Amino acid sequence: MCVSILGDFKEELFLTKEEALIGFRNWNTRISGDKLLRAVSFDDFTFPFNIEAVGNPKLKNSQGIYSYNYYNYNYNNYNSNYNYYNYNYNNYNYYNYSIAGKCKLWGRIIEYSKGYRSEFAYPEALVVIDRDSEYFRNEKTKVFANHFNTLIEGIARAYNCRIIEFKNYK
Repeated sequence: MCVSILGDFKEELFLTKEEALIGFRNWNTRISGDKLLRAVSFDDFTFPFNIEAVGNPKLKNSQGIYSYNYYNYNYNNYNSNYNYYNYNYNNYNYYNYSIAGKCKLWGRIIEYSKGYRSEFAYPEALVVIDRDSEYFRNEKTKVFANHFNTLIEGIARAYNCRIIEFKNYK
């Protein structure tokens, strides 16, 4: 992810963990294996269980943990429950699912018009497919929707974070 997609620079912040901002982001997780949340652009950058991920944001670099300040900026591929389901059912690659969620951001934060690069981040909530959606009415799609939600629920337990349905993802 390059800095330009976050928009124009606004300010540099320094926040404690208790003052953390909430950012919206996307993770990948492997279909089989360790179930760690991984950065979308860098498969080798993982968010460890029970400790914060660490980045190095500075005004003159493009490092740090990226997130958006509005849920819809990052999810052009699935800006609705329909697209979120279809993206993962039809378009995931051979080993990754794409997971939407919220994360807590603290430490040095570089703020832009559309998002942030932060020094520290940890998952706050992961998004599941709405249980009252059409994907739980049709037997053909119900199998995948249940599988996907069960996977997300297990990952959320491992990270000790909440789950939220897509309709509440704002």
